[in-house]
Amino acid sequence: MANSRLLNDIQSHLSKLEQEYNALSQAYQIIAASESDSGKAPKISNLKSLIGSTGTGKKRGRKPGSTNAAKAAKDTGRVRKGSNIDPETGKRRRVPGLSGVIQETLKKQGKFMTNTEITNKLSSNYPAKTKPELSRYLSIILSNMKADGTLNSYKFDKQGNPTRHGYWGLANWFDGTKPKSEFGK
Repeated sequence: MANSRLLNDIQSHLSKLEQEYNALSQAYQIIAASESDSGKAPKISNLKSLIGSTGTGKKRGRKPGSTNAAKAAKDTGRVRKGSNIDPETGKRRRVPGLSGVIQETLKKQGKFMTNTEITNKLSSNYPAKTKPELSRYLSIILSNMKADGTLNSYKFDKQGNPTRHGYWGLANWFDGTKPKSEFGK
């Protein structure tokens, strides 16, 4: 019973491959015949009908009628979880002056801090954002500040072993790439 089902599946697959081969052969003949024409592109109007139902035709990308998150939030009032878009206005919820606040927090603490420590210090100042949202946002701001040269980070302990978390500090707290000991953890 199982062998006959397997045999039927193989025969079905072979017939589909044969149909596809025939369709591609016809398309090749059309293209080869058009090469002798005056440089015009060949017209293959019915290639889908030549191939038949062999192609699955799954398309990639957005579904028709889908919209971006800001427009969707404005139109329907719905926002996906963890979104940085305000459902009332449909605009991004940005935290103004956050880079300055981060610098002041680091100066006030006087030591290197992890992203989690910075998030915990600043979360009470920004009640509109949850801690995970603020942490993700801080991660982006911190990397931008590192690219600007305002902050720097390191990921090793005093013995030189790698650590799980990066420690962030002001750029003048480093001697080259090594952190100064006076700002240690």
